Amino acid sequence: MKDSEKQRLYQKIGTKIIHEKYGKGRITGSSNGKISVCFDSGKEAVFQIDMCEKSGLMSIVASEITGVQKNNHVRKDEENHEPIALQANILVEKITDELRSYYGSENKTEEVKLFLNILQSKVDVRELMGIDDQYDILKNIFNDSNSLKEICEYIGNSLHVEALRKKILFCVDKEKFEKIVYEKRGFYSVLESLNIISKKISLNKKLEDYDSKSVLVHIARTYQMRNMNAHMCIKWTYQEVFNNLDSILIMCIFAVEKNREKLLRYLEQNKTEDMLSYIEEYNEVYLWKTKGQNSKCIVCDEKLEYSEKIVLQYMIRNQIHSVQMTGKYCKTCGKVYVLKSDLLNELKKEEITSKNKEKNYE
Repeated sequence: MKDSEKQRLYQKIGTKIIHEKYGKGRITGSSNGKISVCFDSGKEAVFQIDMCEKSGLMSIVASEITGVQKNNHVRKDEENHEPIALQANILVEKITDELRSYYGSENKTEEVKLFLNILQSKVDVRELMGIDDQYDILKNIFNDSNSLKEICEYIGNSLHVEALRKKILFCVDKEKFEKIVYEKRGFYSVLESLNIISKKISLNKKLEDYDSKSVLVHIARTYQMRNMNAHMCIKWTYQEVFNNLDSILIMCIFAVEKNREKLLRYLEQNKTEDMLSYIEEYNEVYLWKTKGQNSKCIVCDEKLEYSEKIVLQYMIRNQIHSVQMTGKYCKTCGKVYVLKSDLLNELKKEEITSKNKEKNYE
């Protein structure tokens, strides 16, 4: 790494560093060749940059060094409209790295991915209107070009702590979600329904009364922030901002871990429904829920004819796939009718065939 790049990192507020004696921390200020650092332990100190370098007392976290290259690359790619998948992977990396001080050697990449996938999943529920933008809010919070004030405004004005948990609950158990909405129950009930806490646990104690290494302190901090606003956030120090943000994210990851299998099933089901909707629209086909749902065409009211050679097309990874199946069609207008369960079976067969082909090519 060039000295100029290293100097630039030392001058950048938020850069993660490791001190030989005090461990990991963040740079919270920089001026006249000196930096202010707040360590994860809570200790704050001021250092002369060149003295730390010469004595080897302090070094920049490796992910920060690679992060400079990635972030520059991202900005360039965004100008060239790089695929969304690349941006999503970068956000996963940033959140995973941000939480590393809590999780240590535990790799939470898959849990973070699952959480972000749940955030991006579309739901047509009035109580969750606008929740889709929470993914973009997190992207803005982790945008390296934002100032501390801008990050505070995003957290205070746009990051909806309770809505994040309700979205997870909706994907885990729709009935419980609807019951909480109908009965107008609060945040605590959402946490309880997600198996994060039990009725015996109090979340209103002073934070210092909780075990600092326990997930409970993060749950309590998040719970106590449920009615926060930008005016409150703007008074936070840099360390307070990221302590609070980390607690919000740690609690989300904890909820995802507790309900992992149900969330994966939800996403898989969503993926299947999206594929069926796409096929239905692309082929202008009508999907029957039950066999022989109607004997006449819904478009022109003419009689339907049986066929064993109905071909439906769909696209995966920019490649056209097709399935052939039985169904009915209208001779007059050409409208096609197939049974939804039959289409699902054909898609599963096609998926198995495609996977076997891929294995043979390996």
